[in-house]
Amino acid sequence: MSKDCPIKGKAIYLDCIECEEKECKKSTQYDQIIIGIDQSYKRTGVTVIVDSKIKVIRSKDLSKYKSKS
Repeated sequence: MSKDCPIKGKAIYLDCIECEEKECKKSTQYDQIIIGIDQSYKRTGVTVIVDSKIKVIRSKDLSKYKSKS
């Protein structure tokens, strides 16, 4: 199985075992990231939840636009 490696680019599992830098272990890892989008013609909202904590809530007013596309 290949992984993204910050040093070697794509790396296979055996490369990771032999790697001395272990940069991938130092990076922040999340268990779950959820992106929610609520879209309508008047408002559109976006929410980002990381590990059961709300990180971003944004809403954009779209009623000023004449076209619904």
